[in-house]
Amino acid sequence: MEKEEVFSIMGKYYGNAYYRDKDLTHADAVVITNILDQINSLGYYFSNLHKLTSIKDIRFIDILIQSYKENENIISKGLKMSIVRGLHFRGYDQAVPFLLEVYHSKESASDRNFKFGVSSAIERVFSKKYLDDYLKIIMAPDYTKCDCIYSLLCKMKEGRAYQRIIDLVKVYPDEFKFSFLQDAWKFKKQEMIPYFSFFLNDPNTEIRTMAKHAIKKVS
Repeated sequence: MEKEEVFSIMGKYYGNAYYRDKDLTHADAVVITNILDQINSLGYYFSNLHKLTSIKDIRFIDILIQSYKENENIISKGLKMSIVRGLHFRGYDQAVPFLLEVYHSKESASDRNFKFGVSSAIERVFSKKYLDDYLKIIMAPDYTKCDCIYSLLCKMKEGRAYQRIIDLVKVYPDEFKFSFLQDAWKFKKQEMIPYFSFFLNDPNTEIRTMAKHAIKKVS
């Protein structure tokens, strides 16, 4: 987009970094402007969407979800992720059903990094209201790539997930070992020590160190 076109859409927001982004699309510019206008009508002075990840206001939830749903087929993946990241606060429980929809979307199915970003937002909300949904995710036969849902259930010490958490790291050790060593010790089960010990001989120094720390945590 040419600067003149960006200015005609974004007006007072023209001075921010968006207009220098060569990948900015017309649809993104329109939706970003609309989101900023709605947020600023609440008494804020946002010039871009970056502050969404540091300022918590439950009034943002409906604005962001509606903007995503109404424009899902025309906005970029980058803008979608910006919206998702704006929903990552504890207390944003009402955003989790939407985040789960995005997690199961075609977009997530075709882009592992995007899916991981959505799982990270779900983890950060840390809502226990949707435990059954998280369990369904990791229990699925095609759940073979680690993401933050695995870590979330470890951090929540969800007993129904315990055996699956062990089974996944046994079958796919390279994929799950980092999250397993980082978070599974929170179950505080000494019976996990053999599984942690398995990684004491890992070629990666960081993994060996994490294994030692995990063993110490449950001993």
